[in-house]
Amino acid sequence: IDKVTPLNVLSPNTISFKVQRRPHKYDGDDVGYMSLGYGSYKYEHAPGASFIVTYAQEQTVVGTDNAPEKYHSLKILANSCQDFHDFYVDADKYVDANEKDETKLHIYIMNKYGEWLRYNKIPSRTLDTVYFDNKLKHRLRRDILDFIANEKEYDEFGIPYKKNYLLTGIPGSGKTSIIKALCKEIGYNLCIFSINHDIDNSSALVAFRDIPAKSVLLIEDIDCLFEGRSGTQDNKFFTFSNLLNLLDGVCYKKGLVSFITTNHPENMDHALLRQGRTDMIIHMNYPKKADVCSLYRDMMRKTGDLPDAVDKGFEAFYKHIQSKNITMAGLVGFLFKYRNHWEENINELLDTDKFIKEVTRNVEDSKLNA
Repeated sequence: IDKVTPLNVLSPNTISFKVQRRPHKYDGDDVGYMSLGYGSYKYEHAPGASFIVTYAQEQTVVGTDNAPEKYHSLKILANSCQDFHDFYVDADKYVDANEKDETKLHIYIMNKYGEWLRYNKIPSRTLDTVYFDNKLKHRLRRDILDFIANEKEYDEFGIPYKKNYLLTGIPGSGKTSIIKALCKEIGYNLCIFSINHDIDNSSALVAFRDIPAKSVLLIEDIDCLFEGRSGTQDNKFFTFSNLLNLLDGVCYKKGLVSFITTNHPENMDHALLRQGRTDMIIHMNYPKKADVCSLYRDMMRKTGDLPDAVDKGFEAFYKHIQSKNITMAGLVGFLFKYRNHWEENINELLDTDKFIKEVTRNVEDSKLNA
C-alpha cells in the first residue's frame, strides 16, 4: 500500500491494519502498522488500482440488556474484481514470506469476544538459556514431547488428551521464561488467556474452542483471578467452575497443552490441584549454585574470558551472593549489564531493595514539599 488517504473520519475509535508499501527503486520495502478511526479511507495498491475502505459501527444494538453491543463493519469498494484479486494475492504472498516466521515465537492474546489476535513475534528462546534445575527442566520437556507423540494411546485408554501444568514459585524465578523456551522446543505458538471485566463464561468457551492450532495456553497468576470460588471485583462473570470445565471437563480442548502460573499456591483451590486435573506441578524458587554457575559461565565466556578465569571469577562472585535471596531474573539482569566489570557494581545487586527505597523516599519527599 503506497498511500492512505482518510475521507470523512468520524471518531477516534480505531482498528489496526498491517500495511506494506510496495517496493520503489529508491527505498525498498517498508512494513508497519497503522490504526484507522471510524470513517472511510482510500488505499492505492498500484497506479490506477485503489479501494475505498469504510470502517463503521452499526447502529443496531444486539446482545442482552446487561451486555448490549454494536457490530463493527468493514466494507471494501474496488474499481474492479481484478484489482482486488491482485491486491489479495500480493497480500497473501507477503504473509507467507514474512508472517510465518518459524524462527520467532508467535504470541496471541484474547479479546473480549474470545477471539485470538496475534500480538507479537519475539525471538525464540532455547531451554539452555533458562537457568533452572536441569533434571526438572528436561523432565518437563520429555513429558510434553511424549504427550504430543502419543495421542493414539490416550484415545485407546479413554483418557482425555490434554496436559495441564502448574508452575509455582517466587516472582522472577523464570516461570514465564521456561514456558516460552518450551514453545520453541515443540514448535508451538503461545496464547495468553487474560481475564478482565469484559470476559465472561461464553467468551472464554469460544476462546478455548478457537485456540490456534499448535499453541500452548498460558494462564498467569491464577490465584488472583478468584476469591474462593467466586470471581473477583474486576470480573464476576467468569466462574471458577467454568475454568475447571474448560481445563478438565466436557468442554476441554483436545490436544491442548496448558500452563498455569502462581506465586501463591497456598491460596489456590484444591479442586484445581487434584491429580488428573493438574498433570504436573513444578516449583521454582531462588536459584541453586549450579544454576548460577551455568549463567555466569555462559555470560563470561561470551566476553572472551578463558575457562580458568571464568571459574575463578564465579567463585568470587558466588561468595558475594551465597547468603542473599536473589532471583534468577535479578542475576541475569545484573550480569548482562555488568558482565565486563561486575566487581565494581556488586553492591547494586546485593542491595536488592535500593531502587524501591529510592523511589519511596522520593515520593515521601514530594508529599512533604507539597
